[in-house]
Amino acid sequence: MINKDIKNLRRTELVEIIYQLKKNEQELVKQIESLQTEVNNLRENIETRNLKMEEVGSVADAAMALSDVFAAAQNAADIYLEEIQNRHVAVEEECKEIIAAAKKQADEMIQEATQQRAAIMEQCRVSRKELRRVQTVIQELNDDLQFDK
Repeated sequence: MINKDIKNLRRTELVEIIYQLKKNEQELVKQIESLQTEVNNLRENIETRNLKMEEVGSVADAAMALSDVFAAAQNAADIYLEEIQNRHVAVEEECKEIIAAAKKQADEMIQEATQQRAAIMEQCRVSRKELRRVQTVIQELNDDLQFDK
C-alpha cells in the first residue's frame, strides 16, 4: 500500500493490517525456524555421511594394510618353502652319496670276504692234502708195524 492509502485508513483498519503483518511475520519466523532445523538436519546428515566416508576410507586403508601384511606373510611362506625344498634336494643328494659310499664299501667288504673265503678254502685244500699225506704216512707206518709183528 502506498503512504496515502495508509493515511486514509481508520485506526481499526490499521490495527488489522498490523495484526496481519505480525501474523505473517510469525509464520515467516516459524518457516525460517523450520528451514533452519531442516538445514541443521541436512548438515548433520552430511557430517554423518562424511564420517561414514572417512570410516570407509579407514576401513579401505586397513584392508589395504592387511592386504600388505598378508602379501608379506605369503612371501615369507614362499621363501620358507623354497628353502625347505632346497634343503630337501641337498639332503637327498647327500643321502644318495651316503648310499653310494655304503654300497661301495659293502661291495669291497664282499670282495674281501670272497678273497678271504678263497684263501681259507685254499688253506683247507692244502691242509686236507697234507692231512691225507700224513694219514697215508701213518697208515704205512701202522702197516709196517703190523708187518713186523
